[in-house]
Amino acid sequence: MTARRIPPETRERLAKLVPRLASSFEGERVATVAAIERVLESDGLDWHDLTAVIQRAEAPPQRRHQPPPTTSGDDAYLRASALTSLVERIEIRGQSRLSDRSRLFLRDMHARARRFNPVRLSRKQAKWLGDLARQTGVAA
Repeated sequence: MTARRIPPETRERLAKLVPRLASSFEGERVATVAAIERVLESDGLDWHDLTAVIQRAEAPPQRRHQPPPTTSGDDAYLRASALTSLVERIEIRGQSRLSDRSRLFLRDMHARARRFNPVRLSRKQAKWLGDLARQTGVAA
């Protein structure tokens, strides 16, 4: 049996469900298994396909600090995974210190990272992101 590819939208749905398998409540674990099966079946997939993806996956090398955005003219480009990691660390470290405007900006950066790779940032956006990282003590 040849494993089929799992579409990105389905991967996102599965990524939200799989951690629920660690629940201390048996009923929640059972319900999560059923939910995973429904998600897989909705795309004509099964547990073998999910297992094959896990077996093929190679973890990217872990870096302590993400590199700063590379610039090209007036724009900066950042890998989606690096941007997501940076935004999440800023949100965690700056929970009580971020303004509503900064939170909205970070939410937008997170949404861009889900849609694009690499993510294009204007010079102003890259500066704002770098400033937020410095203010919260997160290495950019």
